Amino acid sequence: MKKRGKTLSLIMVLSLILTGYNLFAQTAEELLPKAIQKEEVKGELYEAIKTYQLILDKYPDNREICAEALLHLGICYEKLGLDQARQSYREVISKYPEQQDKVVMARDRISRLDVYTAELIAKAEEYFKLGNELFKRWELSLIHISEPTRPY
Repeated sequence: MKKRGKTLSLIMVLSLILTGYNLFAQTAEELLPKAIQKEEVKGELYEAIKTYQLILDKYPDNREICAEALLHLGICYEKLGLDQARQSYREVISKYPEQQDKVVMARDRISRLDVYTAELIAKAEEYFKLGNELFKRWELSLIHISEPTRPY
């Protein structure tokens, strides 16, 4: 029984090692679709981010794949509501200007984020004004309550 347990443990350890090795042994062209699937199909954004970052770190000379990985990295950050999205899009524009389709998409996403941010700021200002008005009314109601009433 002990021998069987050790054998099973050894198999599990080897399996984990081989899985990790396979992830690092893949090419950028093989990793990118897997990362996109994690992002778009499975919704595993943090796992997709790790894979996109791996592509950028391991294959910096593959400019087309890196531009797409960086663009998708920004999309993941955007989906998570993180401001790093803008930085990723800006890097696509500055680092990969020859990847025109990716640059156009990055500019479009920055523009959409700017519009969305402006709308949020406008709503926040509107709610702030409304909150101030309600607070003023509340203060006035307290003043009227605390004034002594005069008997007739």
